[in-house]
Formats: sequence, structure tokens, C-alpha cells
Amino acid sequence: INEGQTLSYNLKDRFIDADNNQDNLNINVYLIGSDGNTKTLPDWMSLNDEGLLSISPQNDDVGSYNLQIKATDPLGLSTKQVVNLDVGNVNRSPFPIDSYLNDWNQIKDNDILFYERDIFLRQEISLTLSKLFSDEDLIHDDSLTYLLSIDRELWSSEIDDFASISQFGALNIF
Repeated sequence: INEGQTLSYNLKDRFIDADNNQDNLNINVYLIGSDGNTKTLPDWMSLNDEGLLSISPQNDDVGSYNLQIKATDPLGLSTKQVVNLDVGNVNRSPFPIDSYLNDWNQIKDNDILFYERDIFLRQEISLTLSKLFSDEDLIHDDSLTYLLSIDRELWSSEIDDFASISQFGALNIF
């Protein structure tokens, strides 16, 4: 399953009881912690009385999980099964942090948002790009690369005699 998806599994279908109907099985599910002990399910997983496990992970839930599924029949006999659940990351687009440019003018043109600011001749401006852009996938070791363009066709880390991006992610306008 990937983050942002919602899936449901009927866990009673994983078990067969020769003496009882599947509908009579009681199902419990536990998360197995890194210490080997069982824990309650996280908020993005739920199990109903019918044995239906619903899973709806988000970006913070990406990772691998071990679940212990326990089926108990009406006479109290039980069996356990351990399964692995992998939650995959879905790469998300970076986004601007608008508050960083509070003192700039916003211009919208053909559904594209531009920021504008007057600067004086020989005035220099430096922007820390990591404060201007973010990405929710940074928690999964994603990284951002910054490039400049005058025409939105040719991209580079420098525009001659105008602006450059330093190796530390600072946009310098000169």
C-alpha cells in the first residue's frame, strides 16, 4: 500500500476452522514493536467487529510494519499469524513557503503565481531557498535542487551578471 491510499482486508479470510464457520471467529490485530512486544494499532489502522482491517496511511506513516493477527474460535482455541505491511512513499511536489516572501508583491498570470519586488541599482538580495521552498518528502531523505530561468525553458544555477545559487542554497541577486 502507498501513502494516501485506503485499503480494507477481511482478515477472517486468512483462517480456516474445520469445527466452526469463519463468521464465528474473533479477530484481533496488534502491531509488533521493534522490541518484539505487541502494541495497539496506530490511528491510521482500524479493525471492526467483523474482522475488517482498514488501512489509510499518510506521508508520516511510510515504512515497514509487522502485524500479529490472532483468530480465536468460540471455544477459545486460537492461532496467530505475523504479516508484514509495507507503506510506500509517493513523491510529492515541492511547494513554496509564501510567508517567506511577505514583503514581495504577488502576481498571478495564467494560474502561475509570481513574486515581484523592486530593487535599486547595485542593491543585492540574498534568499535562503530552503526557507522559500519545502517538500513533505524531506523526512524520507528527499532533497531539493534549485535552478534559475529567465524564460522557463533554459535552466541553470546562474544567470550571467544577474543572479546565482550558491552551493549552500542561497539565491543571490546582484
